Amino acid sequence: MRLIGLLIILLGTTMSLYAVRVGEAAPELKIKKWLYGSTPNFRVPKEERATSQKLTAVVCWGTWLDGPRDVTPTFASLQREFEKAGLNVVFISGEPEARVASFFTGKSAFPCAVGIDEKEQTLQNYLGTSRMFPRAFLVDPSGIIIWGGEAVDAENIIRLWFAKEFDSVKAGKLGQLYEDLEIMLRSRLDAKVEKKTDQILKLNPEDGFALRARLFYYEVSEKMPQAIEFLDQYSQKHPQNRSLYLAAFNLLSRQVPTETALVLKFAKRYQANFKTDPEALRILAENLMNSFPYLPGTLEIAAEIIPTLNQTDSAALSTSALFYYKTGRIKTALEKQRQAISLLKEAEAADAVAMLKYYESAAKLQH
Repeated sequence: MRLIGLLIILLGTTMSLYAVRVGEAAPELKIKKWLYGSTPNFRVPKEERATSQKLTAVVCWGTWLDGPRDVTPTFASLQREFEKAGLNVVFISGEPEARVASFFTGKSAFPCAVGIDEKEQTLQNYLGTSRMFPRAFLVDPSGIIIWGGEAVDAENIIRLWFAKEFDSVKAGKLGQLYEDLEIMLRSRLDAKVEKKTDQILKLNPEDGFALRARLFYYEVSEKMPQAIEFLDQYSQKHPQNRSLYLAAFNLLSRQVPTETALVLKFAKRYQANFKTDPEALRILAENLMNSFPYLPGTLEIAAEIIPTLNQTDSAALSTSALFYYKTGRIKTALEKQRQAISLLKEAEAADAVAMLKYYESAAKLQH
């Protein structure tokens, strides 16, 4: 799988990609059936628009999107957080109803609207020929699209909107640059990608699409040293962008031999910059133990993090269990994993239970 799940297909085209752009009216949703929610009203009365913060997120999505590409948990969390402020998240799928319904079976009550597209008319009207998927569009109280991009990047924009820090002029410029960059990635994968991503990052230093595109270009061009150098320099300028460190770990984990000094440099920089963020530190510890299981120095960093984690949180307990397992304390690992499972709902516990069985197998082999 390509770096960080960048969903770009190199098909060779220079035609206009997007069916709808920033600044245009959001197309009508043509839905065969709503599984959750109902047809949203994008607009509020004209006299209320100046003060309304109503925001509709139209997410073009599919059930096959897994791992980091599954944006349903993120949008569910955003819907719960900002519903009273005016957020309405709508997922659109062109898949059969039974498949989409099955995806949500056994999950907690899903707070977002989910619609089955009518002969993929809605997806076509929003996506055009773009291969950026899943893709999100944000619609303001007057029914105008104010932002469109990879769904994974929408959270930052949504937060800017509700913090009243959203810049519509900048968003318009970014929309055109996104299209330019996607055409470039599909038709002429050359060094101009660097210049185009620089233009985007100048407007939005945290822009996820530009960062992923830059790393994608380096990877397919077999310029891994340049990718690492870029991440090294950029993470120093933007130390609070967690994705930069995780991208570096992703690259370094696939290098043979692994460059221990570089891994530890990124890890220690991450640790220092997120020292007051327990969840970020948990992710660092888990990433190091899974991606670099035998690398000297990684367990030492994890050992510094584990005592700081909240031992009443299921994710923290699972990460702690992994640490104790890797350091030979299987009895403690079992205890922590069982505690983690006890905090999860049955539908959410499958992976945790599978890990518990693995630890139990290891415990049996000790006797």
